[in-house]
Amino acid sequence: MNALSKYITKYFHSMYYVAISVLSLVAVVESIGRGFPVNVVVAVLTASVLDIAIKRLWLKSAFAMPLSAIITGLIVG
Repeated sequence: MNALSKYITKYFHSMYYVAISVLSLVAVVESIGRGFPVNVVVAVLTASVLDIAIKRLWLKSAFAMPLSAIITGLIVG
C-alpha cells in the first residue's frame, strides 16, 4: 500500500471525517461562482469555539477535536 491509501483508510474509517469531507465538498461546489463562503467559516468557527468552551469550562474535560461541532457548523453554514 502506498502512503495515500494508508492515509485514506486511516481517516475514512471514522464517520466524522467522512461527513466533514462530504459537507465540505458540497459547500465548495455550491460556492462556485458565488465567491468565498464566509458564512460557512463563521458557522464552523462559532460552533467549534462554543464546543471547546463548554467542554473546558463546564464539563472540565481535556481538549479534543470538536468534530461534531465542525459538522454542525458545516450544516448550519
